[in-house]
Amino acid sequence: MKKMISLLVVLALLTAGMVIAAFATDNTVIAVEKTVAAAGEEVTLEVVITNNPGFAAAKFTVEYDETALTLVGVDTTGCLLEGATENDAKGVVAFAATSNKTEDGVLFTVTFKVNEGVADGAYDVSVTLGKFIQADRTAIAYTVDAGCVNVVHACDLQDVEEVPATCTENGVKAHQKCSLCGKLYVDGVEVTEADLVIEAGHTEGEVKIENEKAATCTEEGSHDEVVYCSVCGEELSRKTVVDEKLAHTEGEVKIENEVPATCTTEGSHDEVVYCSVCGEELSRKTVVDEKLAHTEGEVVIENEKAATCTEEGSYDEVTYCTECEEELSRKTVVTEKLPHSYVDGKCEHCGEEEKSPATGDYAIVAVATALVSMMGIVALTKKKEN
Repeated sequence: MKKMISLLVVLALLTAGMVIAAFATDNTVIAVEKTVAAAGEEVTLEVVITNNPGFAAAKFTVEYDETALTLVGVDTTGCLLEGATENDAKGVVAFAATSNKTEDGVLFTVTFKVNEGVADGAYDVSVTLGKFIQADRTAIAYTVDAGCVNVVHACDLQDVEEVPATCTENGVKAHQKCSLCGKLYVDGVEVTEADLVIEAGHTEGEVKIENEKAATCTEEGSHDEVVYCSVCGEELSRKTVVDEKLAHTEGEVKIENEVPATCTTEGSHDEVVYCSVCGEELSRKTVVDEKLAHTEGEVVIENEKAATCTEEGSYDEVTYCTECEEELSRKTVVTEKLPHSYVDGKCEHCGEEEKSPATGDYAIVAVATALVSMMGIVALTKKKEN
């Protein structure tokens, strides 16, 4: 009969595994607690759900080794399935609702009595689900993490509190230790001392800035980024960071290498900008200055040709630059012929014979002509003097 029950249990587990494989999309886990007990003791294990997608109906059956454990009962009091149908004899909890229950936590508890005379060892405790669906009847994928009752000889298990690690010394995790045999346990599972070690380690504080050297426009700066342990103060790391040079500060434009312009040549000058902090030349621009205008001097008379009684005279009015003496302008002026000077009826200069006047006023005309001629000579003489 026991073999038949075991076979049915195996088939049920395989069937559950097939269902899980068919619908598995999330990591919903049904986990049974692990604990330690001695023969003759009663122990209570929690059945817990994590990553709950929400379920409206479920039927849990407790699976265990009847040779080592006797089922006392199941209990939903204060658990997620409080109010569900309980069958203590068969270890069954059945739950049904119209809406999904979505919380993670303890579904129910199961209590066993460890049989007398049971050999030391771990005896698995698990659950199978007859159904596990949501309100819309969608099957839920899940995995079962089996627990156990680790039966030991009549150990006198003493709780050992955690010893926190320090910066330099390892700590020890909370555990149980048998006062008789010295075995160590965590959550009902035997462990070694190595399993209980909490590695020592420093606690990094905030980064501190040290050895700061300010950057300038000619030199890079630097600083150290240092991390100390916030507990013991030991230096944990140091990183030297190079800071870029600062930008130069432009000063006012200065004029250098100035060559004055003249009326014959262009001038030039350099417009230079220096850093007002370090004096480094930042820019230099050569500017060409236009030639200056010529400076007109007084009018000069040149190429003078005196007028006669037979030909007009002429002269040039010329203006020169007073700086470079370049000729700026030239104007030729024509002067009128001079009147004839008659002596005994003939011009004493050109020999032209005097014509008889048409009227008796010839003497007046001759006098007027002589006066005009003399005025022209006086005017020309003044211009030469000027």
